[in-house]
Amino acid sequence: MPLRLDRDFTIVICDHKDGPFIPEVQDLGRACAEMVRRDIADCQYTDVLAVIEFNPKEFTAREVTHDYEQTIADARALLERCRSRGPDID
Repeated sequence: MPLRLDRDFTIVICDHKDGPFIPEVQDLGRACAEMVRRDIADCQYTDVLAVIEFNPKEFTAREVTHDYEQTIADARALLERCRSRGPDID
């Protein structure tokens, strides 16, 4: 399948003890707004600092973190609940 650059891509910038970083994305099909929102909700990204949408063909980029604020807040709350429960040991 050929690479299509004339579309919107979405990346996430996360915090880390060594400084901000962009998590690796193996499948560019996952670098879209819908999949990023789902991944944030599923706690695939933690400590989200910013969400950026860009289109390489059109030379556009915009910071859209505010569009994801509720999803980020919900994921943080879920992660905290999981952490406070401790490990599940059967």
